[in-house]
Amino acid sequence: MPSLARWCFRHRKLVLAGWILALIVVTVVSRIAGISYATSFSLPNSGSTQAQAILQHDFPSASGDADQIVLEAKTGQVTSAPVRSEVEAMLGKVEKLPRVVSVASPYGPGGAGQISRDGKIAFATVNFNAQAQLSPSSALPRSWAS
Repeated sequence: MPSLARWCFRHRKLVLAGWILALIVVTVVSRIAGISYATSFSLPNSGSTQAQAILQHDFPSASGDADQIVLEAKTGQVTSAPVRSEVEAMLGKVEKLPRVVSVASPYGPGGAGQISRDGKIAFATVNFNAQAQLSPSSALPRSWAS
């Protein structure tokens, strides 16, 4: 090992040129190979795929994805009248978006479990009628809101 270190020190310009050349070659090869992202996955004839097909056919409103909107009251609590009116207005807009089947509000029946003990944070669950189909350049809300 000491002899290799001595050789590298004596020929440092050659070693530096070699590292730069190696970096260029690796960069070019990675560009040529390209990058591919997979955003879909399927297991044909599996139990879960068959169950999903049944849900889509017989219960389309229950076959989609679900997501949550987390709410935080900067001052006061999420149950205070001003916060509640803003949140309900926002959730009303969300409910009208395409592919949204339902929104489980923290203010609705059974919503008490969606509010933190201190009342500062709550969440609403949004149910969709489709599975998310994401591309690497899109985000969930954009792809579903279009």
